[in-house]
Amino acid sequence: MFKKYDQAASKITRDLEYAPYNWDNLPSTMSVHWLAYSQMFKEFSREISNAISKFVNLIYQLDSWHLAFEELSSGDKFEAVHEFVDTIGTVALNLPYVIRSRFIFAVAHLCHQANQAFDKSNWVDDFPLDHEVYFETADVYGSRWKSYNKLKRLLEGIANRRFREATHQFRDKYNHRFSQRIEFGQTGFVTRIVDKNSRVSYGFGYFEPLTLEQLVPLLKDQYHACFSAFRQFQELIQEHVEAIEFTGENND
Repeated sequence: MFKKYDQAASKITRDLEYAPYNWDNLPSTMSVHWLAYSQMFKEFSREISNAISKFVNLIYQLDSWHLAFEELSSGDKFEAVHEFVDTIGTVALNLPYVIRSRFIFAVAHLCHQANQAFDKSNWVDDFPLDHEVYFETADVYGSRWKSYNKLKRLLEGIANRRFREATHQFRDKYNHRFSQRIEFGQTGFVTRIVDKNSRVSYGFGYFEPLTLEQLVPLLKDQYHACFSAFRQFQELIQEHVEAIEFTGENND
């Protein structure tokens, strides 16, 4: 079974770019005022690259299994889903939201630190607690940076409504309710329905499983949304760097 997968993995198209590392242009020496920024940037940028590259690998694995299914019996296909595909698919379907959230967290923190370039001694460290950082937080602290508006639009394309609807709210249901299965199994046999007049009814039926034929193109679209946001994130960081250098406070 795995040999069929390995053969398929050598045939799929691998045209997704991995996220780069060590791409910043931070000054080689920086004032202690920028220590938090520099250390945050190093960690955040590395972890975002890790997440995007992991996403690429998971998409390739699912694409390979999709091709391998053509050579597997129904029994072997079931075993492959049980042993490999279900776990890979579950993580892959959750990753767009994870990547978007990590971008938002990183952008909010880094813009807050970089705002010292504008405020200098009047800068106030009024950032919320980490578990209270949301998109609105990034809006507040990123509002003074020209690159942020485009980045925000690109981030809104990650784990967006189209993806959520196409995957039947998989991430939300998986984490909080009962999600659809992948390739095998039916779910959602009873649905409680409340209409606009608060009348309650019950629907009976089921949801078919999500298939790799459906998922691989959707996940590739999300990858492209993630990578576009990554490129704009680089633009934002470059804008930060130029502002930091302009202050003349980069040297100890």
